Amino acid sequence: MEQYLPLIVVGILGIAFFLVGLFMTMRDRRIKLDGKKTLAKVIDLKEENSSDGVTYRMVLKFSTSKGGITQEMDYSSGFKPKKEIPFDEQIYYLEKDGKYKIVLSNNKFKSIFNYGFTAVGVILLSLFVYLLYTNFL
Repeated sequence: MEQYLPLIVVGILGIAFFLVGLFMTMRDRRIKLDGKKTLAKVIDLKEENSSDGVTYRMVLKFSTSKGGITQEMDYSSGFKPKKEIPFDEQIYYLEKDGKYKIVLSNNKFKSIFNYGFTAVGVILLSLFVYLLYTNFL
């Protein structure tokens, strides 16, 4: 059983990375397809320190069909935006059960991150198939 452990680990990691990347990509794509595009004003930027480093949360103010909304969103980057606050940002938002899911319309970092997770999953699954083929068939 111990000789199969690396094979099992590579397979499980490949599946996990692939599914997480696919889920994040599909979630953002669903918000962009089903949501509404609007111009939001970034009125504050909150910095959060953790063991992983610094994460920034944007406080956005935008209008919906129900009126004005102010909401925080993860910026998902360790890099502080270079623009002076307040500044305008194009967003997509999707309302569900009174809560808003928000995606920046031009967040290249997040797209690369999502596709990167999927790519790592595909590479690990390819390695899993290769190891399976060379060792057992």
